[in-house]
Amino acid sequence: MSAARYFGSFGIQNFGFSLDALNPNHVSIHEAKQIIGWLYQPNIILEVGIFQKIEELDFLKEEIGFTSVEISIHHPELDKIVERYKQNWIKMNFKEMEQFDFETEKYQESIFIIEIQQAENNTQKIQQTAKNRLIFLDIKDGINTDEMIQNSGISNLCIPCRKEVSVGNFDIEPYERFLPYLEGMN
Repeated sequence: MSAARYFGSFGIQNFGFSLDALNPNHVSIHEAKQIIGWLYQPNIILEVGIFQKIEELDFLKEEIGFTSVEISIHHPELDKIVERYKQNWIKMNFKEMEQFDFETEKYQESIFIIEIQQAENNTQKIQQTAKNRLIFLDIKDGINTDEMIQNSGISNLCIPCRKEVSVGNFDIEPYERFLPYLEGMN
């Protein structure tokens, strides 16, 4: 909750939640509702676990009212979910991005999250794709954020928050490298 309020204070409105019990960073429906209640007009993104079925997503839609889903390109029901929920955030890694067909009609309304796990030398594909699509970079620990943003030309970031150790115990240190990019972000 502290992390959500902290990032909300920068005007960020896109907040993702995992309600998949298999995800170590999952939250309960109750916790998600509490956090959402503290935010001003958030865009709630449900992070879909690889084993979550479309019926479970329908139930969660009723419970927390998410506006879009974040889903891996490896999810077995990717096409069904993309068809059902028109606002989709499709997650893939850099190598998968190089082979993904972004022009496929069913993905026209999608937003893409590219996981950057190591310093990628070839950001040309990201730059080309970003001309026609909204792309967010999910930069993992150990990657030079400044360099990746400068090379790709993309300043939209996914910042994964860790669970609080206890209520109000929020460690800002893991997020300090993102602070220069927060102003004007969403």
